[in-house]
Parts: sequence; C-alpha cells; structure tokens
Amino acid sequence: MARLAAKFTPTEIEQIIDKRDRFKRKMYANLLQQFFDKDYCRVDSPANGSTLFKCTHCCQLLTVGQQQVFPCTSKRMVVNYDGSVGYQHNRDTSWSPARAIEELQQCGYSLRDIFWWWVYKWSQGTCSSIHPHPLPI
Repeated sequence: MARLAAKFTPTEIEQIIDKRDRFKRKMYANLLQQFFDKDYCRVDSPANGSTLFKCTHCCQLLTVGQQQVFPCTSKRMVVNYDGSVGYQHNRDTSWSPARAIEELQQCGYSLRDIFWWWVYKWSQGTCSSIHPHPLPI
C-alpha cells in the first residue's frame, strides 16, 4: 500500500470515488506515515514532520526550523547575538504525533482531515493558532 500511495498525489487521492472509504483511508494513513519520515520530501509538500514537537509554554506545534519564527510567550523571548529577536520554545517530551493522531480520530476527525490540516496548512508556514479551523491538539 505504501508503494501505491507514493504514486498518487493527495489531490489525486481526493478524486478517487470510494463508497466505503476503505481505500482512501489506507492511502491517507500511508501518506501521514510518510509525512513523519525524516526522508520525506514531495514537490507538493516540501516540509516534513520528522522534527515536529509541541511547546510546553505556548502549546504550538513547530518544527526545529520554525521555532525561531513563531513567537512563544513574551517571557521566552531572547535577543540573539546579531540583535534579532528569537524565541526559546521548550519541547514537550510527553507529546507524540502518533498519540495526537489517535486522539484526533477519537474526537471524530478522519485521517483525511488530519492529513490535509497537518501537511497542507501547517507545513506551509501556518500554525495551529492561526488556522481558521484548528484541530484540538
């Protein structure tokens, strides 16, 4: 199934007509699994979630590359050596993407919803706090 999912783009998977939603669900599960692989890179979604973490102070989901861009609480602000403002996020070690996906599914979100939110909204620079319909992670 993973090799088959790699041949389709997410928009092509979206166009598949699946009455029982079994095939699409498996495809989105594989795409989510690929998204959290450190070697994942696609033209339609250049970022991956291998360095994704949750900050204990501001509860935002960030990658290592985004932690200096998105603000944390004002007490966590620092001035870098070059005079620019940076932020010190603290990684929540008890949070894991797999557990978050399970919790979202228990809340009624489909793998399709989770995939589109994480991969195409979040990974392109938006954050859970500014997404118009944030998922409660």
